[in-house]
Amino acid sequence: MLRAAGAQVEMIATDWDLDSANTEFVERYLSDRAQAAVEQDPSMREDAAEWLRRRSGQLRAGDLTVRVGHLDIACVPGSAPTA
Repeated sequence: MLRAAGAQVEMIATDWDLDSANTEFVERYLSDRAQAAVEQDPSMREDAAEWLRRRSGQLRAGDLTVRVGHLDIACVPGSAPTA
């Protein structure tokens, strides 16, 4: 859509690498992932809780790194149309 309007668009991978330096954020991220899995399949409740306990323990011990795929989008508008 932006390109069709004449804009120059670039997508740049800017993955986030998170570890125990970001404990509160990572715990929230992991908790949200576990909750989303259970919302999709309620029978996963116990497995998701156990997964979250293991991952939280690894995080607190400094043994867990989480990579979150992320893309930044840079957009430079094209030339203004001439009348």
